[in-house]
Amino acid sequence: MTQYNEVVSAFESIIKCKYKLSDSLVEQWFKNALGQFELDIESLGYDPMIQEFVRPSQNSDSIEPDGRLKYSVVITLAEIMKSYYMEQEVRRVNQLNNVIGKDISLNGTGDTKKYTKAEADAVNEKIAYISIKQKPAALV
Repeated sequence: MTQYNEVVSAFESIIKCKYKLSDSLVEQWFKNALGQFELDIESLGYDPMIQEFVRPSQNSDSIEPDGRLKYSVVITLAEIMKSYYMEQEVRRVNQLNNVIGKDISLNGTGDTKKYTKAEADAVNEKIAYISIKQKPAALV
């Protein structure tokens, strides 16, 4: 069975972060990603008590015959988690670039904001693309 830490490892491998992320924040991003995946595609049978994905009773296109999540699903969850991380980064960069005080006002040149926002948009486009690829084909 696929475990929570495998998804988190995939997430950490695709972000470029110079500081330690809060475990509770990463866990919340995981829950958000799982909810979004289950809303858009299908339920994955995650058991939070054992932090493991268990095979759902119905047939699933997201699960390998041995009961593990397909790696494409793990990567999709990691990319969705990255989108939540990027939302936070955009907010952080905006706060850093807009320092206004009593005697001083500093506004960034906008390049940092522009590149951070562009990366966040690219992540969201990638998620949309890979989510569409995983949805079952409609019956004609």
